Amino acid sequence: MRSRLPNLQCLPCATGSNYEPGGYALQVQQRSNMTQREGIHKFENERIKTLQEERLHIQKKTFTNG
Repeated sequence: MRSRLPNLQCLPCATGSNYEPGGYALQVQQRSNMTQREGIHKFENERIKTLQEERLHIQKKTFTNG
C-alpha cells in the first residue's frame, strides 16, 4: 500500500521579490557611511566656527587699545 503525500504547491521563490544578496549588509554600510559623513561635516563646521571666533578675538586684540 502506497502512502499518499498531500498535494504541495510550490511557493514563489525570492527571485521576484526585493531580495538582493548582501542587501542588509549594503544598507548597514550605507547607513554607516552617512553617519560618518555627518560626523565629518559636524567636525568641519565646528572647526570653522572655532577658527572664526579665534580670528575675531585676535582682530579685536590687534585693532583695539585694550
